[in-house]
Amino acid sequence: MKTIIERVLLIAGLVLIILAGLSGAFIGRFNTAALIALGLGFVCAGYVLFVKRKIIIAVLSGKNARQGFNSVVYSLLAVGAAVLVMAVASSNAKQFDLTKSQKYSLSDQTQKALKGLKKDVDAYYFYSVTAKNMDAEDTLKSYEKINSRFRYNPVDADKNPAMAKKFNVDRYGLVILNRKDTNTTENVYELTEEGFTNALLRLLRENKKKVYFTSGHGEPSIDSPANDKSGYGSAKAALASQNYEPHQIELFTMAQVPADADAVIIAGPKTDFFPREIEVLKKFISNKGRVFVLYPPMVRAPNLEAMLASYGIKPHNDIVVDKISKMLGGDFLMPVISSYESHEITKGFTVATFLPMCRTFELTGAAASLANTNPGSWGETDLEGIKEGRATQDSKDIPAPLVVSAAVEIDSEGNTQGAKGALVVMGSSEFANNTFIASSGNRDLFLNAVSFLAMDKEMISIRPKSRNFEPLFISKIQGIMLYVVPIILIPLAVISAGIYVFIRRKKK
Repeated sequence: MKTIIERVLLIAGLVLIILAGLSGAFIGRFNTAALIALGLGFVCAGYVLFVKRKIIIAVLSGKNARQGFNSVVYSLLAVGAAVLVMAVASSNAKQFDLTKSQKYSLSDQTQKALKGLKKDVDAYYFYSVTAKNMDAEDTLKSYEKINSRFRYNPVDADKNPAMAKKFNVDRYGLVILNRKDTNTTENVYELTEEGFTNALLRLLRENKKKVYFTSGHGEPSIDSPANDKSGYGSAKAALASQNYEPHQIELFTMAQVPADADAVIIAGPKTDFFPREIEVLKKFISNKGRVFVLYPPMVRAPNLEAMLASYGIKPHNDIVVDKISKMLGGDFLMPVISSYESHEITKGFTVATFLPMCRTFELTGAAASLANTNPGSWGETDLEGIKEGRATQDSKDIPAPLVVSAAVEIDSEGNTQGAKGALVVMGSSEFANNTFIASSGNRDLFLNAVSFLAMDKEMISIRPKSRNFEPLFISKIQGIMLYVVPIILIPLAVISAGIYVFIRRKKK
């Protein structure tokens, strides 16, 4: 009876230890129940081992025990050798893509860019555990294998809010490429090989593209401190982080736009431009120049408006009133924009933007809308009433949907058939100032527009690999062999070898 109890205790102890270990492995930690089970298991098994210690010592001193010990040592040596081989193989891993279309291999353009990489670049993928893009992760790991200077760092955005704040990350599924020597970054929203490689090439560009802001018409300063609510200091910092070089110029003192200008930005003018300045801008656009105009309401600039209208973008003398924004706790003069048209600037853009104090536009010709207001808004034409805090929709107002941003590309003749020069117009200038640029998607929309104008939209084009289903066709005989060999023959051979060894040892 005592022997049976000891066996039960030993078995129960071992079972408890195994269950506690499995629980810790699955959960990732030992909870209270697992620790109690582990403790009871050691007590039960330890008691039996203590009671039977004389028998155990005698068994371990015998010939069979020594042979068993030798077997264990040889087994550990074999396992150690296998682990060493695996470690060496892992550190020098080679990948072979046997698919017909080489769909798991990086393109020649990407491999060339990575092999020529001489600067340290860190790629941070901010993900959520509930939604992780495994294809993007595999692609970035492939980049890392080609060149050790490219380092992939997955970041759980929920567990690492400080890292997310450092790079101004406000969404999941965003990849940030960070160049270590200049501390410049590139945001990647399109998580494909093309998106990653284009961003890498932009980041490695040694010659920074120059963006010129106009001044002298009441525009906000790009050198303003962060506590200047209407300033554009944060916009300047955002551009600098994307490897642009922002400057501010007085256009009326110049005979032409600087020759090295990749884009000109007119942000929030309060007075009109001189006719000579308009001529300079038109000449710049006709010579493949690119201009970004942020033209707010409550301002009349006939010369500037005439220039915009000549390219098919006619400003309305109104201001957007948005009831939905009021319902969301915002101001009714700050429309929430979530409807975007198909364009390079808004490609893959799904985040809402806030456009405080925004006017609308009427489009003609080749001018294309970028963003529209929601159905619950209208263009209020009674600006005096707005100044007094009144906003009531009537027949004089412009009904939704309203165009609040537009773009047009122009050839050298001023004809919109050939896309060379470009003009992007936004009905709000406050959306990119120090107060609102960090709101939702404002910063990204602003940078997308500048990137489009600076012609950074498509540095290379990589055709996506086909992921078509490729079935394996086998004959009936091959199917039978595929079942018989691994399921029956191999296990049977192993068992037979074991029986043969056992019988040989018994005879000795």
